[in-house]
Amino acid sequence: MRTAQEIRGWLIAHLAELAARDGKPAAALHDGAVFREVGVDSLRAAQLIAALGAWLGRELDLTMLY
Repeated sequence: MRTAQEIRGWLIAHLAELAARDGKPAAALHDGAVFREVGVDSLRAAQLIAALGAWLGRELDLTMLY
């Protein structure tokens, strides 16, 4: 089982990748950041949850971010 710290690190790394693709600085990432501030729309949110589920080895509800 993954720790909360590992999951947080995974999420930050993936959000940083998304931000970089959109030309946003990694500094835009912070604990209070809203997903849309770093380029996460509904499609990217679903992709993020699917990738997280694959990394965790379990299926996650695609609506968990809403």
